[in-house]
This record gives sequence, structure tokens and C-alpha cells, in this order.
Amino acid sequence: MTFQDVFVAIYFSVVSGLVLAGSTSISEIIITALMALVFMGGFLFLGHKLVPKLDRWLDIPSDETFMLVIFAVLVLVAGLSETLHIAEAIGALLIGLVLAETDHSERIEHLIVPFRDFFGALFFFSFGLSIDPLALGGAVWPALTAVILTLLGNTVSGVWAGRKAGLSYRASLNIGLSIISRGEFSIILANLAKAGGLLTFLQPFAALYVLILAILGPLLTKESRWVYNQLRPFLKWPQLPDRRKLRK
Repeated sequence: MTFQDVFVAIYFSVVSGLVLAGSTSISEIIITALMALVFMGGFLFLGHKLVPKLDRWLDIPSDETFMLVIFAVLVLVAGLSETLHIAEAIGALLIGLVLAETDHSERIEHLIVPFRDFFGALFFFSFGLSIDPLALGGAVWPALTAVILTLLGNTVSGVWAGRKAGLSYRASLNIGLSIISRGEFSIILANLAKAGGLLTFLQPFAALYVLILAILGPLLTKESRWVYNQLRPFLKWPQLPDRRKLRK
């Protein structure tokens, strides 16, 4: 999942260069991607080396001051990546990866979680305000097609990855079902499409796509045993043990 976020962040940088800056040549696309990779690699390498110093610098007794320092560093790194024409999401992701290596990661998570939930809700609220409900009808079939492709692709990928790791078919299916839901990057890309003057139906398409998968993802994960039993006859998977016998 971390690899997916890193990949999408790089993809977002390249696409933003194409859509907003009007980059059309292969050389410009390659330069944008290389800049993102060099920035990420250099930042992670430097951050790993500075972890001992970060542990000392962040040893701040006051939670208020500690939180202000964290937010200041986050805004600084995100602004730096934006200045380099790299998506600010990459900067935010990178500083999170670096600070996760410090001894203060649990404290940071404890203080940041309320802000994450609040700004996450605000983010989706602002996205909802930008959508015309009457335009949702024209995005139904494309959204359903994308949902079906996502269900198939993520389930197959999860089962394949789980089996490569030596897990059972049931556990591998659980992996595939747990990564079905889509989230904020889909909405960010939809907003980017709107800013670039692309097809107007992309925003309602993203809204329906994310909403449907947000419902199906947890539901299918919860009912993974039923899904397994439905797929088992077609894929020749082993039968699961009876729950009643397991309880006895």
C-alpha cells in the first residue's frame, strides 16, 4: 500500500505537469518523473541519516509547541516540493515516512489523528460542494465499469501477492478484498482534471467511483468467508473448515 501511494504521488506529479503546465514532449515528462524520484530518494536518504538528530530536536515537553513544530516542518517540506514543481502530496508523504522512523512517531500520531479526521472530512465536504448532483447520472456507467475493473484487478493482485508470500487462499483473498476501497488521490486527480479543463464528467465519475468502493470495500472484507465460498468451486480452492466444528 505504501508503494501504491508513492507511485500515485509520482504519477500525480507527471500528470499535473501534463495537464496544468501543458507539457507534451517526452523529455519534459521524463525530467518531471526523474525530479520526483531524485527528490524522494535524496529526501529519504537524508532523513534516515538525520533520525538521531531529529529524536533530539523533537524532544519537546510541550505538546502545543511540539505540534506546531510538526506542522511547520510539514508545510515547509510540502511547499518545497511544490516549488520544485513536484506534487505537495509527495512532500507530505515523505516527511511522514521520515518521522515514522523517530522515537516520537507514536506521539505524533496521537496528536495528528484528530486533525487528520477533521481535515479529511473537510476535504470530502469541499469536493461534494463542487459536484452538480444532476451530473451524476452521466457518470454511472463509466463509474460502474471502473468499479468492476477495480474489483477484479485488486482481488487478483491481492491473491497473487498473498500466494507469493506463502499465505493460504483465504488469507490471500482477504488481502485482495481489503485494498478495494479508493480514496483521496482519486478525488485529487478529479480536481486536477477540472482545473485543466478536461471532461466535466470526471468529477462526478470520481465521486461515484470512490463512494461505491467505499461501501463495497468494507462490506466484502467483512463477508470474505462468503466470497471465498462463492469463488471456491470455480477456482478449485480448498473447502474451509466448518465453524461449528471449530467452536467445539
